[in-house]
Amino acid sequence: ELQELLDLRAMPYQDYLGTDYWKQVRAIVLRRARYTCQLCNASGEPLNVHHKTYANMGRESFDDLIVLCRPCHAKFHDKLHAAEAAS
Repeated sequence: ELQELLDLRAMPYQDYLGTDYWKQVRAIVLRRARYTCQLCNASGEPLNVHHKTYANMGRESFDDLIVLCRPCHAKFHDKLHAAEAAS
């Protein structure tokens, strides 16, 4: 199990998103959020499971993840990039 965790953490992020592990975690998180954006409550449109932190990648807790619709996900990243540029 430790080697699997190390392997997950070492792989490129896009590869990680294609793993069976991530697909299972993502499905659980989406079900827990009732397939609804946790910011604007939108449903019936494509949803992203967003990492609030990457520190626990490969063994995320549910508190590490949030379900966002694409517009909210884009807004979140726009704010993040703006904050990084300001610092």
